[in-house]
Amino acid sequence: MPLVHVHPMSLAFEIFEELGRGGMAAVYLGHEIALDRRVAIKVMSPALVGSGQGLVERFRREARTAASLSHPHIIPIYAVREIGSLLFFVMKFVDGRTLDYLRVSGRPEADIALVEAYCKAQGLFREERSEPSFAETLSL
Repeated sequence: MPLVHVHPMSLAFEIFEELGRGGMAAVYLGHEIALDRRVAIKVMSPALVGSGQGLVERFRREARTAASLSHPHIIPIYAVREIGSLLFFVMKFVDGRTLDYLRVSGRPEADIALVEAYCKAQGLFREERSEPSFAETLSL
């Protein structure tokens, strides 16, 4: 049973459950009705949308940047939408583990290093880890 029915977003998507949450956004398991597929929907916290701290542009830039990449271990972005104070992007849903989990579980560092090298070559990867970069868009 979907969690969201009344918002205009529900005309295109149904949201079923929260998959994760960070300081800026939450990620939900959703269903794209028109294409009958499961998707992940990353929704920026509505409280941050009007904060005026450049966070909206950062959120949009993250979506644009991830959408510009083509790599087997980077999850594709399908759409970016803004409806009133609701800002979200829709991406492929991959049923699996997070990058952080894989890092601590002994996943071969070579796999992670390949994705990091690709992002660095695109000029997108930060060496410091003070804020998340592409952790939620990586699929290993």
